[in-house]
Amino acid sequence: MLAMKLPMPELSSAYILPAVFAGHGIILNFFYWIAAMNNEVKVLRAAMGWSQEELAKNLGVSSQAVNAIERGKHDPSLTLAFAIAKVFEKSIEAIFNPEI
Repeated sequence: MLAMKLPMPELSSAYILPAVFAGHGIILNFFYWIAAMNNEVKVLRAAMGWSQEELAKNLGVSSQAVNAIERGKHDPSLTLAFAIAKVFEKSIEAIFNPEI
């Protein structure tokens, strides 16, 4: 069996996801990283005086989804990111910025 050791990038605060690829009878296990997304949702929500539940209702999502986005545990879909930008009357870039 052929084994390869792949170099790992510096991971600061990036998430690591395991991936397994199978092909031609050879299985390679390796990790790749995705940069975390910083956002201003909590700050903007507080400035409006809204609870997570109120923001969630305005966006048509659960308060758990808003909580996960605010804590950086979940990145919103592009559609939801546009909705968030519209609710706060800001550009997407003003609210979300990748940590690279």
